[in-house]
Amino acid sequence: MRKVKVLLVEDEAIVAKHMKILIEKAGHDVVSIVSKGEEAVKKAEEIKPDIILMDIQLKGKMNGIEAAETINNLFHVPVVFATAHSDENHLEKAGLVHPYGYLVKPIHERDLLITLKMALHSSKLDAEKREIQDKLLAKEEQLQLTLNSLDDFLFSFDKNGILIDYYKPKHSSFFNLPETGIGISYKEVLPPEMSKKAEEALDNFKPGISIQHFEFMQLEGETEYWFDVKISSRIRNNNEYDGITGLVREISSRKQIEKILIKAKKQAEIAIENKIDFIADMSQELKIAFNEIMGFIHVIENQTLTNLNDEQKECFTLMKEKINSLLLMIDDVQQLSDAGNGAVKLIEGKDDSTHKKRLNRYKQFGKVGKFLPPDMESLLGALEEIIELNSKTSDI
Repeated sequence: MRKVKVLLVEDEAIVAKHMKILIEKAGHDVVSIVSKGEEAVKKAEEIKPDIILMDIQLKGKMNGIEAAETINNLFHVPVVFATAHSDENHLEKAGLVHPYGYLVKPIHERDLLITLKMALHSSKLDAEKREIQDKLLAKEEQLQLTLNSLDDFLFSFDKNGILIDYYKPKHSSFFNLPETGIGISYKEVLPPEMSKKAEEALDNFKPGISIQHFEFMQLEGETEYWFDVKISSRIRNNNEYDGITGLVREISSRKQIEKILIKAKKQAEIAIENKIDFIADMSQELKIAFNEIMGFIHVIENQTLTNLNDEQKECFTLMKEKINSLLLMIDDVQQLSDAGNGAVKLIEGKDDSTHKKRLNRYKQFGKVGKFLPPDMESLLGALEEIIELNSKTSDI
């Protein structure tokens, strides 16, 4: 067992020697003996004793009470006073520095041992208490730093709806609580919509879950301010319901971005719809024109069939093949246009690659053929664009 280190502060040498004998007889260690208050403070810092036995009346500028106060503030070393005076005035002055005991001279061995033992025990409890307090202060400081970094408004109400704690961001102009806000009703703290939700939360307690989650808007002049609110139940360690806690986060910037995105989406949808409608109308017009041309070719072919040579017959055949290919392409354009408008779906089991292959065939046809109608170049470009639009439309 470690010996207790005792600093003895006594200006009478005989008394000091007697007290040293008693202390060492009890198994403790007198690490130093000094006779002045200033020396006591210096030794307390140097040797860090476990306890100090100090005479109240010391010679020099600093008496025992003043020295004990300085040591207590700087080093938290327990001090037991030894005095030849037991009058009320001396005891009252000594009590101001919170000593761990008193010994009245002449000091008896039993009194000394009991007082030292009780002082050391009390000092140990106080040290543990200071350690706990320091940890709590450190946690409180960390919590405050965390709260200071948030832009959220936090509040807690007891089960009767009385405000017991809150945190409000310094820069926020909302929820202007009075300095004496603690102890007032939720109806005086929260805006009407939030107040109604808080009342529902208090009346419909469900442990362990967020019982209210909603958004609300507040107007200041012509400016909209949006908030996201979560209200949850407060549960003690014994599972006892203790009220509600709420978190309010301003989401005005997010709402503005959402509005911009919604507007952009609508504009994109209108642009795509107009483009698809235009291509559909153009395709229909071209289909009618090509069908009329095909009809004229048949009429001419039937009227002159007997007079045509092989080269002319091949020319008629080539013209019909080209027109049929163009009509197939126009059908594709119309089908993709209808799919873009949501009227029909593309052929089951086929994707846009099928139509892209057919488009490449039309382009090849335009290269080897002897002619390509003026509008067909734009129609081919439109078909390419519709194929791309069709694959994107469902994602917009």
